[in-house]
Amino acid sequence: MNKYVAQVENIPVDEWIQIDDFPEDMVLYRYNADTLQSWIHQFSISNDEVDVIPYWYRLHHMSNNNLYNTPLAYIAIEDQYMNLGLSWYVVKAYTSGTIKIITGIKIKDEYPADNMSIVSRVNPSLHMRKGFTASTLDMNTGSVVKNSDGVELFSIIPEVDSSNLYRDYTLRYISILLILFAAFFFHSWRRSNVSLIVMLVVVIIGCIYTRILYQNVDPTLPIFSPVLYADSRLFNCFGSLLFNNLFVFLIIDAFYLMHKQFYRLVLAMDKKVKRRWAIGFSVGCVALISYNHLTLASLVNNSSIMLDLFRITELSIYSILTYVSYAFLYLGLLFFLQMTATLYSAPVRRIRVMSFKNVVIYSAVVTLYSVATVAIYGAAKELRTSQVWTNKIAVDRDLALEMQLREVEDIIASDQLIGALSGWEDGGPEVIGNRILERYFYNNFSQNYDIAVTTCASNSMLIINQYTLPVDCYDFYTDEITSYGVQLAPSSRFFYMNSYYGNTVYIGVFSYMNLQTFQTTKLFVEIVRKFSNDSFKYPEGMKTESDVRQSIPSLYSYAKYNGGFLINSSGNFNYTSKDQYSEDKLGYHLHRSDKYFHFINKLSQDEVIVISRPIRPLYTYLVSFSYLFLLFCIIFLICTSGMRNQSILTLPSHSFKRKLTLMMVLTLGSALICVGVGTIIYALNRTNENNKKQIESQMDIVQSSLSEFCQYTLRYNDLDITLLYDEMERLAENLQSDVNIFDTHGRLIRSTKPELFEQYIMGSRMNDKAYYNIVKEDATRYIAEDNVAGNHYLSVYAPLFNVDGNLVAIANIPFISTSSEMQSDAMLSVATIINIYLLILIAGLLIGLTLANSITKPLTVIKSRMESLTIDDNRKERIYYPNNKDELGVLVNAYNKMVDDLQESTSRLAETEREQAWKEMARQIAHEIKNPLTPMKLSIQHMVRLKNQNVAGWEDRFEQLSNSLLEQIDILSETANEFSSFSKFYNEDETVENLESMLYEQVILFGNREDVSVSYVCKEEEPLVRVRKKQMLRAFVNLIANAVQAVESQKEARVVVTVTSVNDKEYSISIEDNGPGVSPENRNKLFKPNFTTKSSGTGLGL
Repeated sequence: MNKYVAQVENIPVDEWIQIDDFPEDMVLYRYNADTLQSWIHQFSISNDEVDVIPYWYRLHHMSNNNLYNTPLAYIAIEDQYMNLGLSWYVVKAYTSGTIKIITGIKIKDEYPADNMSIVSRVNPSLHMRKGFTASTLDMNTGSVVKNSDGVELFSIIPEVDSSNLYRDYTLRYISILLILFAAFFFHSWRRSNVSLIVMLVVVIIGCIYTRILYQNVDPTLPIFSPVLYADSRLFNCFGSLLFNNLFVFLIIDAFYLMHKQFYRLVLAMDKKVKRRWAIGFSVGCVALISYNHLTLASLVNNSSIMLDLFRITELSIYSILTYVSYAFLYLGLLFFLQMTATLYSAPVRRIRVMSFKNVVIYSAVVTLYSVATVAIYGAAKELRTSQVWTNKIAVDRDLALEMQLREVEDIIASDQLIGALSGWEDGGPEVIGNRILERYFYNNFSQNYDIAVTTCASNSMLIINQYTLPVDCYDFYTDEITSYGVQLAPSSRFFYMNSYYGNTVYIGVFSYMNLQTFQTTKLFVEIVRKFSNDSFKYPEGMKTESDVRQSIPSLYSYAKYNGGFLINSSGNFNYTSKDQYSEDKLGYHLHRSDKYFHFINKLSQDEVIVISRPIRPLYTYLVSFSYLFLLFCIIFLICTSGMRNQSILTLPSHSFKRKLTLMMVLTLGSALICVGVGTIIYALNRTNENNKKQIESQMDIVQSSLSEFCQYTLRYNDLDITLLYDEMERLAENLQSDVNIFDTHGRLIRSTKPELFEQYIMGSRMNDKAYYNIVKEDATRYIAEDNVAGNHYLSVYAPLFNVDGNLVAIANIPFISTSSEMQSDAMLSVATIINIYLLILIAGLLIGLTLANSITKPLTVIKSRMESLTIDDNRKERIYYPNNKDELGVLVNAYNKMVDDLQESTSRLAETEREQAWKEMARQIAHEIKNPLTPMKLSIQHMVRLKNQNVAGWEDRFEQLSNSLLEQIDILSETANEFSSFSKFYNEDETVENLESMLYEQVILFGNREDVSVSYVCKEEEPLVRVRKKQMLRAFVNLIANAVQAVESQKEARVVVTVTSVNDKEYSISIEDNGPGVSPENRNKLFKPNFTTKSSGTGLGL
């Protein structure tokens, strides 16, 4: 600040101060001979004079409130901590001759507690820690802040004790979360029964502990406040709902982390047990779906949380927490569905619920359900809420005014001047009305109400209108009060006139003694609300009490009809002057017309209340759908990425598919982001230009109307304030915005919203840059961006000249009300653009992934086929690629040609091997036959020689030789039969057989053994196949026999025969055992003739 003051001191006194980089939280005033010459920003005060008003002057001008409040006159040359308006500053005065510079550094804003949207906060530039605030030095606690000279200015103290309580409970809940996540990560690491039990115990204890905390938690804390959410049937606060959702998800996830063990358990179950488990899990799915529906419906019906995502400016952190919480509940349901599907599908096939395609479809389904649920229950809630609003509008009592009437009625009754004026017949009631209005009511009273005074002496007559005869004055008012009046209190002189011609009316009755006639005069004071069309709305907290009483969002319009005629209205909808909305029947109902919904409450034949809002187009729900779909997709895909076989993130960094996909995604994404940002910037600039044109057109109307009052005036003091103010009120009502008038020194003269200045929400000086441009630079129009209580708004200024061209006053239209609407419209436009580009981006990403898969799929297939391709593989499949003319088509064709060549080579090699095998077999058989023939021939020759020589005992030896020869002949016959059978392997005809009965017979054949358990599973009802039955039976017998022989030497020997359907034309038969299996070195020899590992085998079975 000292640096800026040094710059100002070097600027000549007759020049306006302009500092481009002057911070927004600083204020600087420069005075010359006690006259304000320049200012940068302003204090929110009504009087910025620096000379002290003498006591005698104040005594003679007691009606001027500003004279009592000249705070800048008491600012010293030392730093001091001072309250100015609704803010606290460190202020200091610099003097040099006739020049006086007053500076201020804002420390904090301190607004009334009832203006909740205007946040009281410490200046963010001070970087004060949250939970602390600045205070005066009279506080006993806190840390003292000093200036560079060591002067104590203010202290830093903790905020109210509820913040400490808030921190205490916050730490407790953070501790619970940390313990829960620690147990979760421990279970996800171990995935054992012990870790599962630990996880469940921690969740149950956490649930019990949080229930205890809910009983003692401070309800003023936002997340636990019943104002945010409360449902006595389910949960008493929003925090309870969030934690309960978390507990439900953690319990489901704890079981799902054991899905591998669960799958193995399912495989070992028999059909009845599995069916019971499947029914139980199905019931669990239905229960979880019911829980999700009930809690979401309860949240819509019983909370103030905005869940319509298309109303992006009204969203809060609680909206995000709600949808994230339900995203994990839906994720738990997905886990539940996967375990249920496993029970229904195993062991035939395992359904993959977690595939990329299924997860995206599931995300779309739950998103559609969530948007529909919020819309349906939100519409029902809106119907109920609108009925409450109509009842409030019907009552239409102003409690603040009633309190004010109770305060002043005794003073009015004892006012001797009013008593004296009550006897005047000419002009007396008008003078009394002005005195009551100026002396006993607040300054903003006349903005909302009209006051009329009627004096009734004995036998005086009252003319109601030109079409009726005069009536007795006293009797008329007595009858009216008796028929419609409701006394404010038992001893009150004021009455609220209930259902009095559809308007808010109060009548006060006062009695005075006429000193001339010594008769009692009755004084009737009528207070009538002005006809209002409150189309322009202020940010919450900047409203007056009469604005806040309606508490209806700006999206809605309303009208009140009495006797079929419009009494008052509010909002953007153009209501007809006569009631055309209600029907003959009494009561509350909904009517649709003119692209609007009308909520109509016909309280009686005369009184009708209508609340209207625009019908939302379908694309608004599409906005909600896209945002929610994107959120759910991201959460689901990330949390289930490890459960899919392969994703783009799990591919190796050198993968061509990963490089291609990332390149396409990044290129498309960056292009769309750049185009989207450009579109948003263009849309915002276009919106700002349109807003400025709208503002300037309204200022043209104001400038033209108010210039008529300035044409023949020399100074602003000569203006007819009464007529000028009436014209300002008319303009404000027609333009739906406020109008301010400033004098040639930049001070406020009049405003149609004076309470903003009287309550020190706004300062009484106009914008310094606007003043400089209009007064010093002779600008005819200036649009400034002002900041009031943290609310930024556009404000347009224009000069008002007399006929001589001299500046008389400056007109101003602050678009405080429409700025928030403009910001909402701009945010809605931005949200729509973002939504469109998000949809395009998602579609582009899906198309990019599809294209990348279509490009890389042939390469992946070629890679996998080439890796698995061997000469021994008899099923060398070709690759189908539709576009065989591009580069990939050429590569696929080359691969297919290689496969064909390899198939042909394999066939030739197989034929050669078969021929070689036959030759080898023939040699082996010849060897087997030749070996016994030689000794047989020698034995027969030896026997013949013995016989020829007539050797003694040759007959006995002949008998032995004959037996030996017969045995050898049997061996030769067996060998020949084996060879003959092998040579006739493909000569049997094919027939259609029942595969189940063929296998079942063989299982029964081997199932009689006590040491080996042989079981059979067949899910197909009647599997018919075309086979060579004898050879197929022989294969079954050989394979089952091999399995039995492999396990017969071990304990708990098991063999399982399973039949499953591969597709419509093929079945798969699995014969499994829990034996040692075939050693790797022998697997390639299984189908070679004569290879066997058994001492008694021939090597021809397989």
